[in-house]
Amino acid sequence: MTIDLHGIIPALVTPYGADGRIAEGVTRKLVDALLDQGINGVYLGGTTGEGPLQSPTERTSFTALVAETVAGRVPVIAHVGAPDTATCIALARDAASAGAVAVSAVGPFYYQHGPEQVRRHFLDIADASPVPFLPYHLPMAGGDDTTFRLFVDLAAHQNVAGFKYTSRDVYELQQLRALCGDDVAIFNGADEVCVHGLLAGASGAIGSTYNFMARQFVRIMEVLEAGDAQAAARLQAEANAVIHAGTRFDNVAFARAVLRAQGFEVGAPRRPIEQLRPDDDDVVARIVAETPFL
Repeated sequence: MTIDLHGIIPALVTPYGADGRIAEGVTRKLVDALLDQGINGVYLGGTTGEGPLQSPTERTSFTALVAETVAGRVPVIAHVGAPDTATCIALARDAASAGAVAVSAVGPFYYQHGPEQVRRHFLDIADASPVPFLPYHLPMAGGDDTTFRLFVDLAAHQNVAGFKYTSRDVYELQQLRALCGDDVAIFNGADEVCVHGLLAGASGAIGSTYNFMARQFVRIMEVLEAGDAQAAARLQAEANAVIHAGTRFDNVAFARAVLRAQGFEVGAPRRPIEQLRPDDDDVVARIVAETPFL
Protein backbone atom coordinates (compact mmCIF):
# COMPACT_ATOMS: atom_id res chain seq x y z
CA MET A 1 0.00 0.00 0.00
CA THR A 2 1.46 3.35 -1.06
CA ILE A 3 0.36 6.61 0.55
CA ASP A 4 1.59 10.16 0.14
CA LEU A 5 3.03 11.29 3.48
CA HIS A 6 4.51 14.78 3.56
CA GLY A 7 4.07 18.29 4.83
CA ILE A 8 2.81 19.77 8.09
CA ILE A 9 0.95 17.30 10.29
CA PRO A 10 -0.39 18.28 13.73
CA ALA A 11 0.08 15.78 16.54
CA LEU A 12 -3.55 16.29 17.42
CA VAL A 13 -4.75 17.15 20.90
CA THR A 14 -7.58 14.88 22.06
CA PRO A 15 -10.43 17.18 23.16
CA TYR A 16 -12.16 16.21 26.40
CA GLY A 17 -15.48 17.37 27.79
CA ALA A 18 -16.19 18.33 31.39
CA ASP A 19 -16.90 14.66 32.11
CA GLY A 20 -13.43 13.66 30.88
CA ARG A 21 -14.75 11.86 27.83
CA ILE A 22 -13.69 12.57 24.26
CA ALA A 23 -15.60 15.61 22.99
CA GLU A 24 -16.90 14.77 19.53
CA GLY A 25 -18.13 18.22 18.52
CA VAL A 26 -14.94 20.02 19.54
CA THR A 27 -12.87 17.38 17.76
CA ARG A 28 -14.72 17.95 14.50
CA LYS A 29 -14.43 21.74 14.87
CA LEU A 30 -10.68 21.58 15.52
CA VAL A 31 -9.95 19.15 12.69
CA ASP A 32 -11.93 21.23 10.19
CA ALA A 33 -10.15 24.41 11.31
CA LEU A 34 -6.76 22.78 10.85
CA LEU A 35 -7.71 21.50 7.42
CA ASP A 36 -8.66 25.06 6.48
CA GLN A 37 -5.13 26.12 7.46
CA GLY A 38 -3.61 23.76 4.91
CA ILE A 39 -2.34 20.84 6.97
CA ASN A 40 -1.25 17.68 5.16
CA GLY A 41 -2.37 15.04 7.65
CA VAL A 42 -3.24 14.34 11.28
CA TYR A 43 -1.29 12.27 13.81
CA LEU A 44 -3.40 10.83 16.62
CA GLY A 45 -2.77 9.40 20.07
CA GLY A 46 0.86 10.36 20.49
CA THR A 47 2.40 12.36 23.31
CA THR A 48 0.26 15.44 22.66
CA GLY A 49 -2.83 13.33 22.03
CA GLU A 50 -2.29 11.45 25.32
CA GLY A 51 -2.73 8.03 23.73
CA PRO A 52 -0.79 6.24 26.49
CA LEU A 53 -3.25 7.69 29.04
CA GLN A 54 -6.29 6.36 27.17
CA SER A 55 -7.96 2.98 27.00
CA PRO A 56 -7.62 0.95 23.79
CA THR A 57 -11.31 1.58 23.10
CA GLU A 58 -10.83 5.34 23.42
CA ARG A 59 -7.83 5.30 21.13
CA THR A 60 -9.69 3.39 18.44
CA SER A 61 -12.91 5.41 18.73
CA PHE A 62 -10.97 8.67 18.45
CA THR A 63 -9.28 7.40 15.30
CA ALA A 64 -12.69 6.53 13.85
CA LEU A 65 -14.07 9.97 14.75
CA VAL A 66 -11.20 11.84 13.15
CA ALA A 67 -11.13 9.60 10.08
CA GLU A 68 -14.84 10.22 9.56
CA THR A 69 -14.32 13.98 9.92
CA VAL A 70 -11.32 14.07 7.59
CA ALA A 71 -13.22 11.99 5.03
CA GLY A 72 -10.13 11.20 2.99
CA ARG A 73 -8.94 14.78 2.59
CA VAL A 74 -5.58 14.07 4.25
CA PRO A 75 -3.93 10.95 5.69
CA VAL A 76 -4.81 9.88 9.24
CA ILE A 77 -1.88 8.38 11.14
CA ALA A 78 -2.59 6.66 14.47
CA HIS A 79 0.06 6.26 17.14
CA VAL A 80 -0.22 2.77 18.63
CA GLY A 81 2.73 2.78 21.00
CA ALA A 82 2.58 0.77 24.22
CA PRO A 83 5.10 -0.94 26.53
CA ASP A 84 4.46 -4.36 24.96
CA THR A 85 4.52 -5.52 21.37
CA ALA A 86 1.23 -7.44 21.42
CA THR A 87 -0.76 -4.37 22.46
CA CYS A 88 0.87 -2.31 19.72
CA ILE A 89 -0.11 -4.90 17.12
CA ALA A 90 -3.69 -5.08 18.39
CA LEU A 91 -3.96 -1.28 18.37
CA ALA A 92 -2.52 -1.14 14.84
CA ARG A 93 -5.14 -3.55 13.54
CA ASP A 94 -7.92 -1.67 15.31
CA ALA A 95 -6.66 1.68 14.01
CA ALA A 96 -6.61 0.40 10.44
CA SER A 97 -10.18 -0.87 10.82
CA ALA A 98 -11.16 2.56 12.20
CA GLY A 99 -9.82 4.41 9.16
CA ALA A 100 -6.14 5.13 9.79
CA VAL A 101 -4.07 4.84 6.61
CA ALA A 102 -0.83 4.45 8.58
CA VAL A 103 0.25 3.73 12.13
CA SER A 104 3.22 4.80 14.21
CA ALA A 105 4.79 3.82 17.53
CA VAL A 106 7.49 4.93 19.90
CA GLY A 107 9.91 2.30 21.11
CA PRO A 108 8.80 0.09 24.01
CA PHE A 109 8.89 2.14 27.20
CA TYR A 110 9.05 1.60 30.98
CA TYR A 111 11.48 -1.34 30.84
CA GLN A 112 15.01 -0.71 29.62
CA HIS A 113 15.67 -2.43 26.28
CA GLY A 114 18.73 -2.76 24.10
CA PRO A 115 18.84 -1.97 20.38
CA GLU A 116 18.10 -5.53 19.26
CA GLN A 117 14.94 -5.75 21.39
CA VAL A 118 13.75 -2.40 20.05
CA ARG A 119 14.52 -3.45 16.48
CA ARG A 120 12.54 -6.68 16.92
CA HIS A 121 9.64 -4.75 18.49
CA PHE A 122 9.43 -2.40 15.51
CA LEU A 123 9.79 -5.21 12.98
CA ASP A 124 7.04 -7.25 14.64
CA ILE A 125 4.68 -4.28 14.37
CA ALA A 126 5.68 -3.69 10.74
CA ASP A 127 5.09 -7.37 9.94
CA ALA A 128 1.63 -7.43 11.53
CA SER A 129 0.25 -4.01 10.65
CA PRO A 130 -2.30 -4.00 7.81
CA VAL A 131 -1.26 -0.43 6.93
CA PRO A 132 2.15 1.25 6.52
CA PHE A 133 4.16 1.79 9.69
CA LEU A 134 6.25 4.74 10.88
CA PRO A 135 8.61 3.96 13.78
CA TYR A 136 8.91 6.95 16.10
CA HIS A 137 12.22 8.07 17.63
CA LEU A 138 11.43 9.80 20.94
CA PRO A 139 14.29 9.52 23.44
CA MET A 140 12.29 11.29 26.18
CA ALA A 141 9.88 8.34 26.27
CA GLY A 142 12.63 6.23 27.82
CA GLY A 143 12.98 2.48 27.79
CA ASP A 144 15.21 2.07 24.76
CA ASP A 145 18.69 2.89 23.60
CA THR A 146 18.59 3.53 19.86
CA THR A 147 20.53 5.49 17.30
CA PHE A 148 19.58 6.72 13.86
CA ARG A 149 21.40 3.71 12.39
CA LEU A 150 18.65 1.44 13.70
CA PHE A 151 16.15 3.47 11.69
CA VAL A 152 18.29 3.12 8.58
CA ASP A 153 18.03 -0.65 9.01
CA LEU A 154 14.26 -0.48 9.54
CA ALA A 155 13.81 1.47 6.30
CA ALA A 156 14.51 -1.72 4.36
CA HIS A 157 11.26 -3.29 5.58
CA GLN A 158 8.57 -3.20 2.88
CA ASN A 159 5.90 -1.97 5.32
CA VAL A 160 7.98 0.82 6.87
CA ALA A 161 6.85 3.97 5.08
CA GLY A 162 8.98 6.38 7.07
CA PHE A 163 9.77 7.77 10.50
CA LYS A 164 8.92 10.45 12.96
CA TYR A 165 12.30 11.55 14.28
CA THR A 166 12.26 13.82 17.32
CA SER A 167 15.71 15.24 17.95
CA ARG A 168 17.38 18.62 17.82
CA ASP A 169 20.36 16.86 16.26
CA VAL A 170 19.66 17.79 12.66
CA TYR A 171 22.83 15.99 11.60
CA GLU A 172 21.17 12.68 12.46
CA LEU A 173 18.11 13.56 10.41
CA GLN A 174 20.30 14.59 7.48
CA GLN A 175 22.16 11.29 7.72
CA LEU A 176 18.87 9.40 7.77
CA ARG A 177 17.89 11.05 4.52
CA ALA A 178 21.30 10.43 2.95
CA LEU A 179 21.34 6.76 3.93
CA CYS A 180 17.64 5.95 3.36
CA GLY A 181 17.20 7.70 0.03
CA ASP A 182 14.23 9.70 -1.17
CA ASP A 183 11.53 7.02 -1.00
CA VAL A 184 11.20 7.10 2.80
CA ALA A 185 9.05 9.76 4.48
CA ILE A 186 11.09 11.33 7.28
CA PHE A 187 9.27 13.72 9.60
CA ASN A 188 10.99 16.26 11.80
CA GLY A 189 9.59 15.92 15.31
CA ALA A 190 11.09 18.90 17.18
CA ASP A 191 8.96 21.92 16.26
CA GLU A 192 11.62 24.44 17.29
CA VAL A 193 13.97 23.18 14.55
CA CYS A 194 11.34 22.51 11.88
CA VAL A 195 12.96 24.73 9.25
CA HIS A 196 16.35 23.15 9.93
CA GLY A 197 14.90 19.66 9.61
CA LEU A 198 13.26 20.55 6.31
CA LEU A 199 16.52 21.96 4.97
CA ALA A 200 18.24 18.75 6.08
CA GLY A 201 15.88 16.69 3.95
CA ALA A 202 12.77 16.03 6.03
CA SER A 203 9.60 15.27 4.06
CA GLY A 204 7.61 17.32 6.53
CA ALA A 205 7.04 17.75 10.23
CA ILE A 206 4.76 16.28 12.89
CA GLY A 207 4.38 18.36 16.02
CA SER A 208 2.30 19.58 18.93
CA THR A 209 2.41 23.31 18.24
CA TYR A 210 0.81 22.76 14.85
CA ASN A 211 -2.45 22.37 16.77
CA PHE A 212 -2.50 26.13 17.33
CA MET A 213 -0.15 27.64 14.74
CA ALA A 214 -0.38 25.28 11.81
CA ARG A 215 -0.61 28.07 9.27
CA GLN A 216 2.74 29.49 10.42
CA PHE A 217 4.46 26.18 9.68
CA VAL A 218 2.57 25.68 6.42
CA ARG A 219 3.98 29.08 5.39
CA ILE A 220 7.48 27.92 6.37
CA MET A 221 7.16 25.01 3.95
CA GLU A 222 5.70 27.24 1.25
CA VAL A 223 8.50 29.81 1.35
CA LEU A 224 11.15 27.08 1.52
CA GLU A 225 9.67 25.45 -1.56
CA ALA A 226 9.78 28.88 -3.22
CA GLY A 227 13.50 29.05 -2.44
CA ASP A 228 13.48 31.69 0.30
CA ALA A 229 15.31 30.11 3.23
CA GLN A 230 15.82 33.46 4.96
CA ALA A 231 12.09 34.14 5.05
CA ALA A 232 11.51 30.63 6.37
CA ALA A 233 14.06 31.25 9.13
CA ARG A 234 12.27 34.45 10.13
CA LEU A 235 8.95 32.60 10.35
CA GLN A 236 10.62 29.89 12.45
CA ALA A 237 11.98 32.55 14.81
CA GLU A 238 8.47 33.96 15.24
CA ALA A 239 7.13 30.50 16.04
CA ASN A 240 10.00 29.86 18.43
CA ALA A 241 9.13 32.96 20.43
CA VAL A 242 5.77 31.32 21.16
CA ILE A 243 7.38 27.95 21.87
CA HIS A 244 9.80 29.61 24.30
CA ALA A 245 6.98 31.47 26.04
CA GLY A 246 5.33 28.11 26.67
CA THR A 247 8.37 26.47 28.24
CA ARG A 248 7.26 27.60 31.70
CA PHE A 249 4.40 25.09 31.38
CA ASP A 250 4.06 21.44 30.44
CA ASN A 251 3.92 21.36 26.64
CA VAL A 252 0.67 19.36 26.49
CA ALA A 253 -1.01 21.66 29.01
CA PHE A 254 0.26 24.70 27.08
CA ALA A 255 -1.11 23.46 23.76
CA ARG A 256 -4.51 22.94 25.34
CA ALA A 257 -4.45 26.38 26.96
CA VAL A 258 -3.63 28.08 23.65
CA LEU A 259 -6.44 26.21 21.92
CA ARG A 260 -8.87 27.26 24.66
CA ALA A 261 -7.78 30.87 24.18
CA GLN A 262 -8.46 30.42 20.46
CA GLY A 263 -12.01 29.25 21.16
CA PHE A 264 -11.60 25.48 21.15
CA GLU A 265 -12.88 24.01 24.43
CA VAL A 266 -10.52 21.05 24.44
CA GLY A 267 -10.52 20.61 28.22
CA ALA A 268 -7.61 19.89 30.52
CA PRO A 269 -5.09 17.08 30.04
CA ARG A 270 -5.47 13.89 32.02
CA ARG A 271 -3.58 13.58 35.27
CA PRO A 272 -0.78 13.37 36.14
CA ILE A 273 -0.06 15.91 33.36
CA GLU A 274 0.15 19.44 34.74
CA GLN A 275 -3.20 21.13 35.38
CA LEU A 276 -2.96 24.87 34.68
CA ARG A 277 -4.43 27.36 37.14
CA PRO A 278 -6.81 30.16 36.05
CA ASP A 279 -3.99 32.72 36.27
CA ASP A 280 -1.89 30.49 34.00
CA ASP A 281 -4.71 30.54 31.47
CA ASP A 282 -4.66 34.34 31.69
CA VAL A 283 -0.93 34.36 30.88
CA VAL A 284 -1.51 32.13 27.87
CA ALA A 285 -4.45 34.24 26.71
CA ARG A 286 -2.18 37.30 26.72
CA ILE A 287 0.40 35.43 24.63
CA VAL A 288 -2.31 34.60 22.10
CA ALA A 289 -3.66 38.16 22.07
CA GLU A 290 -0.19 39.62 21.51
CA THR A 291 0.81 37.22 18.72
CA PRO A 292 -0.73 38.15 15.35
CA PHE A 293 -0.55 34.67 13.82
CA LEU A 294 -2.23 32.85 16.72
